[in-house]
Amino acid sequence: MLLAIFLPVRFADVAAAASGASAASAHAGDEWQRYDAAEVARLDAAGRPLLVNFTASWCLTCLVNEHTTLDSARVRDAFAKHQIVALKGDWTRQNPDVTAFLQQFGRSGVPLYLLYDRSGTPNVLPQILTQSEVLDAVGRI
Repeated sequence: MLLAIFLPVRFADVAAAASGASAASAHAGDEWQRYDAAEVARLDAAGRPLLVNFTASWCLTCLVNEHTTLDSARVRDAFAKHQIVALKGDWTRQNPDVTAFLQQFGRSGVPLYLLYDRSGTPNVLPQILTQSEVLDAVGRI
């Protein structure tokens, strides 16, 4: 028996993945900054909380997490309230800088979500996100 599963994914996400576009360009309207290790270190030293989202345009889990959780109004409002800087590391073409960062956390692929608190401690969020999990984690920083 064949079981069909339908997931709420935006057409733009699927189109971008099919065309080979980066995950960052699939969400051009988002307030994500491009991942840069030096920027993470600078923000961390300044005591700024941040979320680093390592993703790829072909990663269905990543796209669903972004659509259902990270792009939700509740999560965006919580990020604004807590002044969380959101960075996105695109691993669509297995960028070596992102690969090195993933390996620091024992990962060989995406998704990886790191929420840094004001003291610079990275908290690894689950690979499958829910709004309540993200909001709870944000509330603890």
